[in-house]
Amino acid sequence: MARTRALFLACLAWPLWAEALPLERFEESLELSCAHDTICSKTLRSKFSLGGTTGVVVTGGNEGEALLSIQPNEGRMLKLIADGEALHSLALSWDGDAYPERLSGAGLGCFDLTASGATAVVVRDFAAEFECVDADNTIDCPPLQVDVRIYDADDATGQRFSAAAVRFDSPRSTDELSIPFSEFSREGPRGLARLTCVGAITMAFRFEGLKDVDLALGPIFTNGADGLTSVPTPTPTHTPGVTVSATPTPEPTVPAAPTKGVFVTPSATEVQAPPFGTAAPRPEPDLTPVPEEVGPVIPKLVVPRLRKAPKLPTPSPASEDDVVYGAVIPGGE
Repeated sequence: MARTRALFLACLAWPLWAEALPLERFEESLELSCAHDTICSKTLRSKFSLGGTTGVVVTGGNEGEALLSIQPNEGRMLKLIADGEALHSLALSWDGDAYPERLSGAGLGCFDLTASGATAVVVRDFAAEFECVDADNTIDCPPLQVDVRIYDADDATGQRFSAAAVRFDSPRSTDELSIPFSEFSREGPRGLARLTCVGAITMAFRFEGLKDVDLALGPIFTNGADGLTSVPTPTPTHTPGVTVSATPTPEPTVPAAPTKGVFVTPSATEVQAPPFGTAAPRPEPDLTPVPEEVGPVIPKLVVPRLRKAPKLPTPSPASEDDVVYGAVIPGGE
């Protein structure tokens, strides 16, 4: 059952194409408010999200309320505002799972994150403003930390991953925040992930010890090509080690035999087409056609007609007692 579910979700993943891999383009609207000491989550569904969905989880802080919004008509941006100590963390995940608070390490199947020569994960239009909770001790103020993990598709439990971290000791604004693949050197309990067979990706922003947070994120993608202009079409996940072409395969005139477990509905043309050509016209029968009704053949019962007596020779004048088959001869009394 688990394998079937993983294969179904993997059909939403994009294994390989000629352009970069967009993780999230923020093309759909989303609003989320989260009170302190609360974990709030939502799923962003979009054809521009890796795997079809982006999990969004906000963990509230010690006081106040955090507000997250995505408004495509105001620019493809995720904005997160938290007054005071209202925010502990923001986590984004791409694993094809509809439940953002849990991770499916193999949910996307197996795809090559390094396609088209990609060497880094990029966050466009990154901006972060914050202050230290202890305003009198800014030297020991903890940094804003961005943790990114790449999970190997062969471990659904998420124990095999490669991780990288970026830290900011002060507010930062940049057109592109780039995290090179070479920085993903921290490994999980089951070792490093293969960047050529990725099953899930997570990105977490941690604000412990910080207050008055104002965070803005633009589209997230890899740098192999312009992932912002590509519109990927979900295709079934390929088997590890087998390259899948990015060019859509034209539909054949005659459908191939369906794969096990996949139901193929024939088109109207396929149903109407005769399998062995057009049959020769059938000659008209000489005999009366058999009735169309189909059923058991019941033998016809012949009932003798008892009302009509057989024709007899003209009798001689009959007496009153002459009787034929029980009938009185006409003329008798």
